[in-house]
Amino acid sequence: MKPIYLDYNAATPIDPQVVDAIGANAVRARGAIRFSFGKFTTEDEIKIVLEMLKKVAQQSLKSL
Repeated sequence: MKPIYLDYNAATPIDPQVVDAIGANAVRARGAIRFSFGKFTTEDEIKIVLEMLKKVAQQSLKSL
């Protein structure tokens, strides 16, 4: 499987002022994930990420 690259921005906490400015709930905003797609992103790569997210969500629900 091709590795997924997470840069510094992917791991940087959201600035509380930004959360306030967009009217988001601060607790939910802490769990936000941002994805960027470019012209070279393939449909297969998107499907892989969606499958990974599905597995993470299922594991999270089991722990509730």
